[in-house]
Amino acid sequence: MTEAESKEQKTLLQRMRGFALRQVRARAKDVLLWFVLPTVYRRTAKCPVANGKVVFLENKESSLPESFTVMWAKLSERPNLNLEFISLGETRVRLRCYYRNCITAVKDIATAQYVFLNDASNVVSCLPLRPETKVVQLWHGCGAFKKWGMSTADLIFGGSRKEILRHPFYKNLSLVTVSSPEVVWAYEEAMVLQDEPGLVQSTGVSRTDVFFDDEYLAAGRSKIQQLVPTAAEKKI
Repeated sequence: MTEAESKEQKTLLQRMRGFALRQVRARAKDVLLWFVLPTVYRRTAKCPVANGKVVFLENKESSLPESFTVMWAKLSERPNLNLEFISLGETRVRLRCYYRNCITAVKDIATAQYVFLNDASNVVSCLPLRPETKVVQLWHGCGAFKKWGMSTADLIFGGSRKEILRHPFYKNLSLVTVSSPEVVWAYEEAMVLQDEPGLVQSTGVSRTDVFFDDEYLAAGRSKIQQLVPTAAEKKI
């Protein structure tokens, strides 16, 4: 066997291994989202909802992301609420650990009164959600600056419609908060919520509430003026 033939054979074996690994992961994902998580949820949901239990579910970051901080701070002021932050560790931990984190999260969600999301969640979407639990999608950005979700279906940079619908990301939502009425249609299209009018509401985005806080604005101006004294008489 020549060196070129040996290299070609090695490349072929690597591709076959990669294909086999992707197939195994795809089947494992099917089992997790179609059987394991719904079963775990049903069992745990036999327990009553814990009044005031609020779960903030994060897919990737290990600490509270910026899109949660304002809402977390506001709700923390209410003594009748019990707040929990859960990170699934997606992209940070091994797949097996991620799946274990999903199972643990689902057990918590099963007895939660409120669940806040800031990203797409096939974990929450696959659950036979009990009516007592309300899920609020805060999202992680303001407005609609790019296409995402179903709006990218069958495009070069998006998955196929079949792939997206195989494990939905935007089911079980009670409310989706957006920045203005002009972007409601974009969220409904991307999240496949056209048949649920009123679910996407232009309440404003919680992370920008600080811009209506006079103390926050005054502190920001003061800091800028200390760093850049010439900005004192200019519009900031």
